Amino acid sequence: ATNSWFSTRGVSRAVATALRYGGTLPDNETIRQNVRDAFGRFMTAGEYELAERLYHPDYVNHEADPERSTGPAGARATAEWLRSCFGDL
Repeated sequence: ATNSWFSTRGVSRAVATALRYGGTLPDNETIRQNVRDAFGRFMTAGEYELAERLYHPDYVNHEADPERSTGPAGARATAEWLRSCFGDL
């Protein structure tokens, strides 16, 4: 089953948008490192300064409350909220 947070359709849309506007896609190792950093350092360790590098300004978390749903600031607010609920995240 496809997770609504990370759907194949969403990834395909991101790729199509990047290519349409002349962007390039990162190599596989960069993508892997970004995922490791997002979960291991940003979410778990609270290294919130990584938000600008890891989350696009147009990032939207459709399951979050409006005040923490968009951009790097929204990703940071969601991570802070999760860490406040689950301290050993």
